[in-house]
Amino acid sequence: MDALFDIERDINGLAADESLQRRQQESRPIAEALEEWMRTERAKLSRSSPVAEPIDYVLKRWDGFTSFLSDGRICLTNNAAERALRGFAISGSFCPCWAGGRSPLSLASVFRTPASLREQ
Repeated sequence: MDALFDIERDINGLAADESLQRRQQESRPIAEALEEWMRTERAKLSRSSPVAEPIDYVLKRWDGFTSFLSDGRICLTNNAAERALRGFAISGSFCPCWAGGRSPLSLASVFRTPASLREQ
C-alpha cells in the first residue's frame, strides 16, 4: 500500500491522462501483486482469524478499490470527499456572541444551506 501511495504522491497534480498512464505502468503491477498475495494468504486462514475479516472486506470491494487504475480522475483515497463532508464545530466557547434568541444550530443551517434553497 505504501508503494501505491508513493506513486499517488508523485502524480498528484498531473492531468488525468498522465496520471492514468503512470498508474497503468507503475500502480497496476503492484495492485495485481497485492491482490494475489491477499488471496493466497486468505486461503491459509481460518474463518475465525482476526486477519480474515479485513482481507475479505478488501477483496469483496476489489473492483471499487482498483477503479483508480482505469480512470485518472479518481483518487486512491477518499480524503477529499471526507473533507467536503466534514461539518464545522458549533460551540458557545468558540463564539460566545449568540444573541437575539438564535441558537447555534439555526445559524449553522443558514450557513450550510445552499443558496438555491434559502431563496425558496
